[in-house]
Amino acid sequence: MSFEIALTRKAEADLARLPAVLQEHVSNKLLELRTLPSGKRRAVVSPPFPPGGMIYEFAYLVAGHRYQAMVFYRFAQDESTLVVTDIGYTDLEVSP
Repeated sequence: MSFEIALTRKAEADLARLPAVLQEHVSNKLLELRTLPSGKRRAVVSPPFPPGGMIYEFAYLVAGHRYQAMVFYRFAQDESTLVVTDIGYTDLEVSP
């Protein structure tokens, strides 16, 4: 089963603020998440996030940086849509 992805306004703004090199990678990971959301998640701790939310984390290594990205989402009431509420990242410089 493939899920639809819906980004909240905040998630859209989060995605737009990502470094260009990371935007495409996160977009690809969202497409990947559509096909197997249960296998790529873990429950988030609330607060600060609403109960029932999930987090999908992944790393991306490029140009001497290791980006640790996080996508926060929940299942919509229709159970066929994943609602992405937040997208964040940490930029860790890799030592030579």
